[in-house]
Amino acid sequence: MRHNNLFECMFCGEKFKSENSKDCHMVECSADDRQISWLDTVTNKSVEGRIHFASKDNRETLLYVEKDGMFRGYKTELLKEELPTYFRSFVSCSSCGGLMREARGVGDPQILLCLVCTEKKNSNAFVASDEAVGNLAVYCPLKSRGCKWENTISLIDKHLDICEYFNLECPLKCGVILKRVDIQNHITISCPHRLIKCKYCRALHKDIDLASHQRSVCTNFPLDCSNKCGNKFKRVDMKYHMEKVCPNTKSECSYKKYGCDVILARKDLESHKNENRFVHLELKTDFIEKEMKSEIQKLKSENASLRKDFDSMKRINYKTSKIFK
Repeated sequence: MRHNNLFECMFCGEKFKSENSKDCHMVECSADDRQISWLDTVTNKSVEGRIHFASKDNRETLLYVEKDGMFRGYKTELLKEELPTYFRSFVSCSSCGGLMREARGVGDPQILLCLVCTEKKNSNAFVASDEAVGNLAVYCPLKSRGCKWENTISLIDKHLDICEYFNLECPLKCGVILKRVDIQNHITISCPHRLIKCKYCRALHKDIDLASHQRSVCTNFPLDCSNKCGNKFKRVDMKYHMEKVCPNTKSECSYKKYGCDVILARKDLESHKNENRFVHLELKTDFIEKEMKSEIQKLKSENASLRKDFDSMKRINYKTSKIFK
């Protein structure tokens, strides 16, 4: 929040002259006591901690004066010591007020501009001013976060390539912004996009997807029998167990073909057959009797048909013999 040309911390209300200083403060603000919890899949325990809404660092914003939508000279806040008045005009841009980057003269010896600040294509380079700026002693722009680096301004850009306090986006694209020093620990231990080996099938999955994989897909994930027989089986073996083995699976009596329509749990079928062996024997006898009657009727029909065919052949033979006598 901006208040009277100052930038205010949303947690404690402290005010800062620049937005960058405010953002740096908010990352460590002690008033930000919001808590989150997450499941650490390494230890399989719930973990609680503070969450910070840090913003990704932009080196141009950290190093350069922004004017009219362009990044111009180096910020004077980086300097270890205030410059003498007589020296300040030699290294400061007359347009943006920052420390010059690639100084250029525009004809007036009293006016020097950054290359990005001058609009004249044929302006003269002032190497001496560039060297003077490059040798100025500066602090790291992230000193407020705890960085102890200090050196010449010519090395500050390279320092930001390795500065441990520089805010970066997680390289695994989980959306979290962290100090460079915390990135390795994050992607190794807590990043929801880090790859975790499933302990059941040994395949690699993102941490954020692992529970869903195990719950719905993993072929080796142990499941409780849905018939509540008390046993666990791998998902890949569950179908066979349910259809062929599970004692609680509902099954038809083996005498169904003879007319027994009872459906019981597999474990109860044996006792059912023992208790109803005479009923089953009667059903089987009736079934066989019906089958035999049907077969006898079929044979009688076939016999009648054959007898008819035989009589026809007999008449034909008789007529033929009369013709050839």
